[in-house]
Amino acid sequence: MILELNYNENFNPIFLDINDFQFLMRPIVFPVLFTDQDIERICWSIEYGKITRSVFPSNVIQAYLPYIKSENIVNTYSMFDIQ
Repeated sequence: MILELNYNENFNPIFLDINDFQFLMRPIVFPVLFTDQDIERICWSIEYGKITRSVFPSNVIQAYLPYIKSENIVNTYSMFDIQ
């Protein structure tokens, strides 16, 4: 399900490359492309709401919206096929 949202207040979503998100999922395993500094960069991005370039960019950016209320939902859509 895809949600169309509207926030009137000052709202800062957390943007993160999907590969960085998957990297942080437990257990954290260090593939060749990621380092300790990458954990620091990703955590900094989350804390300050600033997007940074992944060392393994997927070009798919996720927006995390931690506080969705029913009044923020404008419309809902069925999931589309990605080809």
